[in-house]
Amino acid sequence: MDKIKIKQYTITATSIHPLTVIDIGEEENAATAKMVPHQRFHYIIHFVVSGKGTYVSDGKKSVISENTAFAVYKKSVISYESDPGNSFHYYWIGFDSPDDKIMSYIGFSEKNPVIKLNNPEEIIKAFDALFEVGRGNDGIIIAEKFFSLIVTLKKTTAFIRRTFTKKTKTF
Repeated sequence: MDKIKIKQYTITATSIHPLTVIDIGEEENAATAKMVPHQRFHYIIHFVVSGKGTYVSDGKKSVISENTAFAVYKKSVISYESDPGNSFHYYWIGFDSPDDKIMSYIGFSEKNPVIKLNNPEEIIKAFDALFEVGRGNDGIIIAEKFFSLIVTLKKTTAFIRRTFTKKTKTF
């Protein structure tokens, strides 16, 4: 029988106006993972540690694989599925806020909900820090670790943008 490893905390006492961290999690699937089309009413950021598959958001299909992150926007209809034999290991964080400024700060948009990231060790470290404080449900500390994760995600996307946009001279 295939095993699924899930670590998740549902956090209820973390509303720091205007942000509410709802849940954080990590999932590692031993077989093909599939999330059927559904609608969420808060934002979610997933970070794929390993595996490969597809993500569909409001009808737009994207490839997701190791070191990519994908965003779920409020009220978007989404689904995702790992390729056969290439199951996912991923982290996620769900949160609510009055607008999508956090998503755009990282580099996501509703038209481009998938981004490639660098330095996965730092991202995993930031998620693990959230897991450590998530047990205590201390809203201020969780908010601090949440924003630390957001800054880490921003730094990794900024590094990649610099890498791809750097001009080289030919001699």
